Amino acid sequence: MHTPEDSPKLCPKCQAPIPEGAPAGLCPKCLMAEVAAPTQPEAAPADAPTVKEVAAAFPELEIVQVIGRGGMGIVFKVRQPRIERFAALKILPPHLAAQPDFAQRFIREARALARLGHPNIVGVKDSSNDIAGFSETVRLCPSDFAVMTGNGTVLFDALHAGATGGILAVGCVVPEICVEMLRAFTAGDAERASELQSKLTPLAAAVTTRYGIGGLKTALDMAGYHGGVVRAPLRMPDDSARTEISALLEALVVSVSSVA
Repeated sequence: MHTPEDSPKLCPKCQAPIPEGAPAGLCPKCLMAEVAAPTQPEAAPADAPTVKEVAAAFPELEIVQVIGRGGMGIVFKVRQPRIERFAALKILPPHLAAQPDFAQRFIREARALARLGHPNIVGVKDSSNDIAGFSETVRLCPSDFAVMTGNGTVLFDALHAGATGGILAVGCVVPEICVEMLRAFTAGDAERASELQSKLTPLAAAVTTRYGIGGLKTALDMAGYHGGVVRAPLRMPDDSARTEISALLEALVVSVSSVA
């Protein structure tokens, strides 16, 4: 004899049985349908930006060529000169970016992913400097899910937005200062944490966006750690960059020590 407890749980939307052990008890069929729902039928946006327009908007990148286009935007092959790396840059056409319903698509995806749970997934790192987006990620995730920043230039802002902590390149160079900022913020001393951020930001930018992996390895060597050298095709900083990194590191250590 079967009891109601023995019957499989049905999805309230499609009435299909939900497999035992489904993440968060969600219907896999409906979840994937929601995330994969098309948003724009046109094959290619007519108002997509040109290579010249994208180059003007992103001066830190070399725009190589268009490598793909579709209803949701256009994808450019770009080069990051500082770290000598190629990447893909996706641009939404203006008429889509201005539509609230289209923007909601990305929020729905974030919400769907935030509801998924797995014992091997304990957190996420956001390396952008988009604090508004970071705040939304924190809001959507459960309280026991770690949301960390990977950008040392916005550590204070990320903590203020609810970050659990940070996984930072600059944290490898000056871990004590990053930890001090976290402790000050946790203790309610926002003024001290903000002051430390203003001192940390120049070095954090130098060992990431400005001089890349080579800059980070150079700073590690200067701080007494073993940074070593980068592998080709990456290159180490030149003498001028090394001088700048050394000055930034020294200035940071001296300024923090003088007010400790």
